[in-house]
Amino acid sequence: MNSWNLPRVRELLLECGAVALGYFGKTEMNLKDDKTIVTQADRAVEQLLARHFDRPDEGAYMIGEETVEQRDERYIDEAMRGIAWVVDPIDGTAPYAHRMPHWGVSIGYMEGGVLREGAVYLPVTGELFATDG
Repeated sequence: MNSWNLPRVRELLLECGAVALGYFGKTEMNLKDDKTIVTQADRAVEQLLARHFDRPDEGAYMIGEETVEQRDERYIDEAMRGIAWVVDPIDGTAPYAHRMPHWGVSIGYMEGGVLREGAVYLPVTGELFATDG
């Protein structure tokens, strides 16, 4: 995707929420190098979003919490100059990993390094908060 399309973003968030709920209470926690928690759900949701957002050959980049360290400086520079999707696959991984309901899936849309739009979906409560500028 190369532009903010709230109906499509909503569909993706609902799909991501379903994936995350499929792991909820069943996933093991691991520690990343920075000593923060990561789960299988974080990785699965980010992979799903990458299939839609990580398209450098089309001018769209994805900066994801779980994969940004794998990106080189050129990729990040291009993302900051052009269109970038900023995702946190499980926003609130610690509560998620401890079976608490206070977590969501977050998607942000940047142009030229400026965050223009965003949405967060809270699957446990079914709430979705989004901009639609």
